Amino acid sequence: MEASPGVIQGAGVKYFLGIFLEKESGGIAMEEKINVKKAVEIAIEFAEHIYGGEKEESPLQAKRVEEVDFLEEKNRWLITLGWNDTAFKEIPSAEMAGAKSKIPRTFKVFHIDAEKGEVIKMESKEH
Repeated sequence: MEASPGVIQGAGVKYFLGIFLEKESGGIAMEEKINVKKAVEIAIEFAEHIYGGEKEESPLQAKRVEEVDFLEEKNRWLITLGWNDTAFKEIPSAEMAGAKSKIPRTFKVFHIDAEKGEVIKMESKEH
C-alpha cells in the first residue's frame, strides 16, 4: 500500500504529520475517533449556529481554519477558526481619503471530543 508524502499508515490507521486522519476498514479494533475533517465540520457548524441562528447565508464572512491540534491525553481536537468581524464598519473619512483599513478578525478555539464528536468548549483567541 503506497502512502502520500507526510502520511503514515500502520495498523489500519492513517496519520498526517502526527495527526490522526482515519481508521481504515479491516484494521485492528481500536477506539473510534472522528477524523480532522469531521472535527473541522463540527466546529464550523457550531460557530454558524451560535453566531448566525437560522440565517440562509453564513454569518462568518471569510472564514477559514487557522490551526488544528490533537490533545492525545484529553482525546480532543482543538480547531481554531477565524472570520471577519461583521460588526466592524468602515470609517467614512478613511474611505474617502483612500486609506485602506484592515478588517478585524475574530478567532475562536473549539475543543471537540474526538470520540463523541461534540463541542466541549469554545474560547476566544488573540492573534
